[in-house]
Amino acid sequence: MKNDDQAILESWKKSDIEIIYPGDVPIHDRIVGSIMGCFVGDALGLGCHWYYDFNDLWKDCGTWIDDYMDPKPDSSTNMSYIHKHRYDIGVRAGYNSQTGQLIQILLESVTEKGEFDVEDYTLRVDNLFKTIDGTALSGRFTDRAVRETWNARKKGIAWQASEMGSGTSTSDAGQYAVVLAGLYRNPAVLAEKAHQLSRLWYNDPAFISYHVVYALIVQAIINGTMIEEMCDYLVDIGVGFIGKYISSYDDLTLMAYALDLVQRPNIVPLQDDRFISRVHGPDCHSAHLFPAAYYLAFKYAKDFKKAILFATNSGGNNMARAALTGRLTGAMTGINAIPEIFVSGLKDEGKPDNGKYLLGLANLLAEKTIT
Repeated sequence: MKNDDQAILESWKKSDIEIIYPGDVPIHDRIVGSIMGCFVGDALGLGCHWYYDFNDLWKDCGTWIDDYMDPKPDSSTNMSYIHKHRYDIGVRAGYNSQTGQLIQILLESVTEKGEFDVEDYTLRVDNLFKTIDGTALSGRFTDRAVRETWNARKKGIAWQASEMGSGTSTSDAGQYAVVLAGLYRNPAVLAEKAHQLSRLWYNDPAFISYHVVYALIVQAIINGTMIEEMCDYLVDIGVGFIGKYISSYDDLTLMAYALDLVQRPNIVPLQDDRFISRVHGPDCHSAHLFPAAYYLAFKYAKDFKKAILFATNSGGNNMARAALTGRLTGAMTGINAIPEIFVSGLKDEGKPDNGKYLLGLANLLAEKTIT
């Protein structure tokens, strides 16, 4: 065997990395950790959002971001108009994005109703819709899925009508679904509810499938499934969901390839895990965001801070990537592993202690979890 062939075989060997997160974290703490992890990640990414050139990111924000920051009204990124819009309407360090606002709406609805009540949830979203005008530069920035849904509602289309939903490829409904992953312990029930939630916003089965599988992974972590067992677990439970809630068998195995990168670091050697966004793609596409989030969460399964800060510092749509990573890692480590300064630093207009409010909601959700 040639030396270079031997080197290839050696590089394929799994490392000795053990990705077993603390097994003694109570389910209650995992649920709260997953919810707060999403709000923390979303807020960390908001002030340094959509920098596709690392040089611009480092110029404006420094080479290592470790706290909330204001949007940059004079940002170097080509998305500077979004930073300026957010800054001009009063968005500041510790605020959540519009996606975070929509997660909060679902969390408020679920904690009040004790279940996913579609009528109550959509009524609350309609109330948010009254504060925006259906253009991108309204609210805290309105993305395509929300714009298209807003326009459909403006035309009088019912929420559960077949023509409702956007064809875009973003991850937002997967982010919303983490609330349901905290509420429902049964995977069959969660798959149905997460699909129902995603279908309100999206109409492409492929992207809805990403959202459902992500919710199932968060739920499995909360329930105690070990990462090394996750792919087999998903296949076992998920085959029956294909065609109904999941579009492809392959969607059940996507996370396994992220795990491979962690366990076989010589395959794609990264000098710095900030650059995982360049392995999978730095943009808003679900197929790029979810694998990067799985990689960071699995590699730093015992260290919430490292996982979420690498996601935040990875550029592009780091806001979504950090939120997705924060949910996964928060579910593994529990709320007590999230630095208190991240929770207390969450703010909103007129709510300097919004973190305390959101933490209260997350604890209420954990108390209402349904077996």
